[in-house]
Amino acid sequence: MMELRHLTMVNWHLFDVADIDVRGHVGVLGENRSGKSTILDMAQVVLTGGSRRCSCA
Repeated sequence: MMELRHLTMVNWHLFDVADIDVRGHVGVLGENRSGKSTILDMAQVVLTGGSRRCSCA
């Protein structure tokens, strides 16, 4: 099993530079266009190796 502990985004959609520590259970909350989906998209890219075809189950 993989565990995401830290996420760094540089020039990723709405973020110029962002460092996010991930520990335990995490919720992503915010107003519209604040970057919630961007953070989740980046986590998906990291965990699946950038492939849209994930054999994770």
